[in-house]
Amino acid sequence: MLNRMGIQIFLIVMTLFFMEQFVMAQDVTQDIQVIAERWKADWVERRISQNRVEELLDGLNAEGGWRDIDYDDTSRTHWGPANHPVRLAQLAEVYCVDQHEKVQDAVLRALQFWVDKDPQSDNWWWNCISSPRDLSKMLLLMGDVVSENLVDATAKLVHRSTFKRTGANLTNEASNLLVLACAIGDVDLLRESIAQLTGEIRVAIGEEGIQVDNSFHQHGPQLQMSSYAEVFARDATEHGLLFTGTQFALTDEQISALSEFVREGQQWFTWGHRVDFHGMGRGSGRTGGT
Repeated sequence: MLNRMGIQIFLIVMTLFFMEQFVMAQDVTQDIQVIAERWKADWVERRISQNRVEELLDGLNAEGGWRDIDYDDTSRTHWGPANHPVRLAQLAEVYCVDQHEKVQDAVLRALQFWVDKDPQSDNWWWNCISSPRDLSKMLLLMGDVVSENLVDATAKLVHRSTFKRTGANLTNEASNLLVLACAIGDVDLLRESIAQLTGEIRVAIGEEGIQVDNSFHQHGPQLQMSSYAEVFARDATEHGLLFTGTQFALTDEQISALSEFVREGQQWFTWGHRVDFHGMGRGSGRTGGT
């Protein structure tokens, strides 16, 4: 009698467990859809003009490369080939709204060209942040029209973004992987990306990021209230809005940390449209930086 009752209890518990897991999986799927649709709605509002679309289509050669881009360029700064994935994302924004076959064909041809050629800069930033940002965005916007093989090949390039860096660099790369997760429906990657993004919204004791005095450090103990801090605050705010109403919404502590950083940290380094050069880091030495 006890054995039979024990088996019944075990079966009930296991049934409840799997029902909970099923509901959680459904919730995550719904959250992915919410996040993806919010992103797409924001992106397509800023899509390029029809004249620019025609220029991009006319400038594309039969192989899928743009005639005005030197794909052998490996420059560390002002890397020319970076314009290719940017244009892919721009055309994908247009396709998401109009679903024009001519635009679709151009995107797929240009994407295959990029995957096959795989241009890379001598500067890791272009390879690990810039290009993956536009490639992941393009995948999410294009949806199912990209073949499975081409999605897999593109995803490998996006995975040059990792979770190994810190501060603003980490949020950039984690954001790229979050977009990819939404595009391919990878729940594990989604959870890890969001954990990395929201985990940076805190006071970082002895690490890069927000400091106890609401300053911001990047590249070691260097004050970076412009550039990196601007990117961090912008991305953290964007993601906070993006996750609102989902199970990944920012906690009260994270909202407080971000709010204090902007109000009690960043604002003291700005005057109108100007930024105190003491907080600009190496950006103060760039052309037009000050």
